[in-house]
Amino acid sequence: TSIGNETFYGCTALESLDLTELRVAGRRAFDACGGLRTVTLSRFTAMGDEMFRNCSNLTELIYTDVTPEEIDAITYPTVASPFAGCNISRITFADRSSYTVEQTGDVQAIYADADKTTLVRVGQNATTFEVPASVTTIAANAFSGNTRLKSVTFATGSALRSIGNYAFAGTGLERIDLPATVSS
Repeated sequence: TSIGNETFYGCTALESLDLTELRVAGRRAFDACGGLRTVTLSRFTAMGDEMFRNCSNLTELIYTDVTPEEIDAITYPTVASPFAGCNISRITFADRSSYTVEQTGDVQAIYADADKTTLVRVGQNATTFEVPASVTTIAANAFSGNTRLKSVTFATGSALRSIGNYAFAGTGLERIDLPATVSS
């Protein structure tokens, strides 16, 4: 199954999608689909650049066949800001047993493990975020597309070593001071 560039642009009637069989995806395929709230995906779902751009009501991603241990399958390191302008606040995995969702105020952060060493995604409603000292890796696209994000700080004693591709792409960051521990 394939979808071309901007195929469903501005289609406000779409509320949910099951894209588990999508293998080719165009750029901004679902751009500005304001009614879209939930998207179901698989590890094999194709993702295009800015695929869900400006889907401001998109709050939940459901992965049918990905567990937290396989988190790299959904970070889309070669795709630019697939969820730019969305408000992703919940990611549901096939197996919920070993990942951590931390709620601070109204911002949700998703970690790949209970020890919070890999930061996978931060809710699109975050304007500021402090990365816990335990985080060693920020995954690709962890903050991408959050134009409201102005500041990211790092807790004292930060163990951060690596930051994935596009981790801060399309954000509103005004300044960031990376810890000296970052090597990639």
